[in-house]
Amino acid sequence: MRTIVLVLLVALAGETGAQDKEERQSTFRDCRDCPLMAVIPQGSWLRRSPGDESSPVGEPVRVDVPGFALGVYEVTNAEFGRFIRDTGYKMRDGCYTDLDRDGVWTWDDTAIWNDLGEAFGPDLPASCIDWHAASVYVHWLGLRTGARYRLPTAAEFEYVSRAGNDGLKEQVFMEVPASRSGGRNTVRPDDGVPDAGTLMAARTICETGNVPDAALNAVSPERFTYECNDGYPDIAPVGQFIPSPFGVYDLRGNVREWLQDCHKPARDPVDHRAPVEGNCEARAIRGGFWGSDLSEAGAEDRGHEPPGALYHGAGLRVARDLDGAVIVPDWDLRVFEDVEHGVSLLYPSAYQRQHDLSGDQVFVAASPNAVPRMDLTIVSPQQFDELGQAKTYVSSLGGDSIGMAMLAPVSTTLSDGETPATRLSFNWVHLARRLELRTVMLSAVRDGHRFSVLITARLTHDWADLEKLAYTLRLQVTSHHGQETVH
Repeated sequence: MRTIVLVLLVALAGETGAQDKEERQSTFRDCRDCPLMAVIPQGSWLRRSPGDESSPVGEPVRVDVPGFALGVYEVTNAEFGRFIRDTGYKMRDGCYTDLDRDGVWTWDDTAIWNDLGEAFGPDLPASCIDWHAASVYVHWLGLRTGARYRLPTAAEFEYVSRAGNDGLKEQVFMEVPASRSGGRNTVRPDDGVPDAGTLMAARTICETGNVPDAALNAVSPERFTYECNDGYPDIAPVGQFIPSPFGVYDLRGNVREWLQDCHKPARDPVDHRAPVEGNCEARAIRGGFWGSDLSEAGAEDRGHEPPGALYHGAGLRVARDLDGAVIVPDWDLRVFEDVEHGVSLLYPSAYQRQHDLSGDQVFVAASPNAVPRMDLTIVSPQQFDELGQAKTYVSSLGGDSIGMAMLAPVSTTLSDGETPATRLSFNWVHLARRLELRTVMLSAVRDGHRFSVLITARLTHDWADLEKLAYTLRLQVTSHHGQETVH
């Protein structure tokens, strides 16, 4: 008889204070097709320290987690597909799969995230996603919304996945014998698995996530699985099971989820509160998936994979800092990013983008009838005459009368939150086309360049939203390399 070790680490958010249940489960979206986010209040959980020779288990160590937002669901095919269409990001071909369900995972050169040899559903979690693609996805999401999106840290993931009750519960270790029935290895509720707050009991685990279970064993014999049946032999649409008390689904099973941290097996748990950045040979991944080993099926599994690993069963969930206002309009927007100059901005997807530019014009996009339009120019920082630059721009568009209603320059800040900029707004007339137009210009100096976004439209347009687009100019502080760059 084989023995399977189940480690029940039950954590708890003891510090939610006066936050009531409704507040803890509040949700929001930053745009119509952005992931639905759940507000997670600050709290803490206990983790056993690695211990030493005198005490192999070690003493409990408290891990504090500040408030943040976490995706209610794993990122879906529909959400990831929008990212691919917007950026043109090139996914690598190939993925480890087990399509014949014999429990042996092999490399398939033809498999890719949107063609895995099975039904492709928009509400299925995106799978065969490596850490690089996951990182670029959250980067793009941050550019689109103005919010600080990222991958979750290990401390955040474990805090949310272990939370469930007020107070703090002790860590429990136990050995559970696996019974053998009909040639299939199962863990039964009557084989010594106690009721652990419905977190790992075999009679309830199938209600909380898509785990290796009887449904998998029915099509893939000789697998160690839970005897309960969650109804899905393989990947399931998101949100089909009981959510966590924070209102977050599929933290256990379905697909494993990449985290921001580098993997360090012997880390002191106190350091677990903050992610480890930089290059590393392996990245943390959590949650188990529908075909994982039982030891990987719960939140206590601290898995890791090379950042370039591609598995059918590896996806992502997004996290977001709660500070930082979202200033962009809720339109169907695309991202333009100039890696050479470290600058990005948003533009409506319906606009036609011009590629053959010269001189100072780096980017031009316009509606099918030419207005509204937006331009990005990059010039020498010595050219501090914003008004002169604006007049030169308007003249290039055929402006015959400038400064009809020139507004005083306004000092403002770009959406990166730290770069001072000058905002100009003025009306002018295009006599040849008999149009009354307005131009808004946002101009900033940084890293040896002057960046200026200019938006021009008819006076009858909704300028409250149009002017928001000027503020989407983002000067990137952190450079992105290789596959981590949005092209």
